Amino acid sequence: GTLTMNLNLGSSSAVSALLGSTLTIQAVIDHETYYMKLPAALTSKLPGAKPWVEFNIAKLASSTGIPGISSLLNNPTTSNPGEMLQYLKAASGTVTKVGTATVNGVPTTEYKATIDLAKYPSLVPAAQRTAASQAIAALEKDTNGAKFPTEVFIDAHHLVRRMVMNISENIPSAGQIKEALTINMLSYGPQPTPAIPSSGEITNANSLLGSLLGSAG
Repeated sequence: GTLTMNLNLGSSSAVSALLGSTLTIQAVIDHETYYMKLPAALTSKLPGAKPWVEFNIAKLASSTGIPGISSLLNNPTTSNPGEMLQYLKAASGTVTKVGTATVNGVPTTEYKATIDLAKYPSLVPAAQRTAASQAIAALEKDTNGAKFPTEVFIDAHHLVRRMVMNISENIPSAGQIKEALTINMLSYGPQPTPAIPSSGEITNANSLLGSLLGSAG
């Protein structure tokens, strides 16, 4: 998969003085391997000054001893959009119609609901229930439950055009993190295959971190 993140850094921090008020990061995700294209102001500080940084999230968790990193693999914020759409089947309680809104040029109807992922394993095919139950159990541990207030914008063809999820996660190394996650579904159907950067454009972050830890140790 591919994604682009625009992070609002404000205008008063030391980081924003270096990078500007908005940090744009491009990413290509190949299973547990992430390729991230960072601003030149950051990559120029790394050995070789290559535009892309590669890291394996499971190996990174192991080498740093930070369990919270590996827990992100079972977090809905890092799941693929298809899985996140399936989570909507676990809506619990009252679904409220808010009104109409235009999302990326498409007329939609907005609804509010609470997703209860504890219901999710019973909604998937029998062969997937054990894995789904394990993933949800890990998520409940990290979030003190698996209920997330959600806003959904649906078009006239019953296609989801936007999801907004509010999540509170407990990361052992960082405390409680509150996330407001907005996902825009811009198009449906076949998509271009993501291009993985060439080896000449990549700095391996796992190897770099290993060298730094070795030097410090």
